Amino acid sequence: MNRNDASSGKQAYLGILVCPKASPVPFGSSVFYRKLAAAGESLGLAVYVFALDWIDWTSRRVTGYAYDQAAGRWTRGTYPLPRLVYDRAFPRSMLALMRLRAGVSRLAAEPGVSLLGRGLGGKLDVYRLLAEDRALVSLLPPSEPYAGPASLARFLRERGDVVVKPQGGTHGKGVFRLRKTPEGAYEARGRTASNRSVALRFERREALLRWADARLIGGRPFLLQPYLELTMPDGAPYDVRALVQKDGEGRWTFTGAAARVGRPGGVTSNLHGGGAPRPAADALAERFGRAAAERILRRIRRAALAIPPVLERGHGPLLELGIDFGVDAGGQVWVLEVNSKPGRTSFTRLRDDPVGIAAVTSPIRYARYVLDRQLGGQNQ
Repeated sequence: MNRNDASSGKQAYLGILVCPKASPVPFGSSVFYRKLAAAGESLGLAVYVFALDWIDWTSRRVTGYAYDQAAGRWTRGTYPLPRLVYDRAFPRSMLALMRLRAGVSRLAAEPGVSLLGRGLGGKLDVYRLLAEDRALVSLLPPSEPYAGPASLARFLRERGDVVVKPQGGTHGKGVFRLRKTPEGAYEARGRTASNRSVALRFERREALLRWADARLIGGRPFLLQPYLELTMPDGAPYDVRALVQKDGEGRWTFTGAAARVGRPGGVTSNLHGGGAPRPAADALAERFGRAAAERILRRIRRAALAIPPVLERGHGPLLELGIDFGVDAGGQVWVLEVNSKPGRTSFTRLRDDPVGIAAVTSPIRYARYVLDRQLGGQNQ
């Protein structure tokens, strides 16, 4: 097929929506998308990568990039609007987020175009949806929006040890632990929006509150939660990332779980902040013993499969979720975060072939299911 005029043949197109960047291949995660393209080809789906700014809305044509397997490279071409859209766009600012949401809504309103899933809202929105389910409430740490220095002062007074995090942040950036030290001073530890590790000391609470309001939060939407002791025996923070996805029959399945272990003394375990993946069973066994680890993993699996239907009732259709669980010293499982655009790094670095393969192929198999069952399998 002529890549420069891809509409010359009848094709079922899956478009991967991205935020462009300035580079020879103008988008990130190209290895992941190359694997998606190969999986799509095996199921009769032509995959291309595109951005909202590359759409000509009048002609319903899209400039996109398809992977040429024979040549081993990405090739630019012109395509029809995709029948199916897999949203993998990660905006870097609130303005970019608003533009993305408006563009996705416009795209979804185009005749013949369907989204495989819509991105979730902020952390507090997700928390409120989950809190409506009585079976999940016990897994949620108390959370409330930051409402000025007085709200943080009260949270510190009541909890003594607080985590503040951006409602829309990712990769642990902007997450800080604020606490009163045994000596009566206050400290703040975390990573800035630019991913720089910071540790600060304040002699008085008012100084901490001023710094947090002006320098850390700066008018952006933040969330307050109690600090949970989620550490390995050496003091390294850790969590368990569970990946759940819809399969080729439209059912939610548990793809796998991996532990992410940060640096001793750190606040977050995210890989972008220097954390490293480990098999979840091994990390939990080191922390709690093998028998207890197996029980905890069963609870995580049950919770991970219970969460998607609850979110879909209040949010609408989803495709996949990365769910971060914390396990405290007493073995209590907590839901820390739910991400509707999860990465695969935790699993690919572990060289777990069955999980790694499923992580890539599940979205393609579900896309084929949507095309065949919900859209009747018509080609573009």
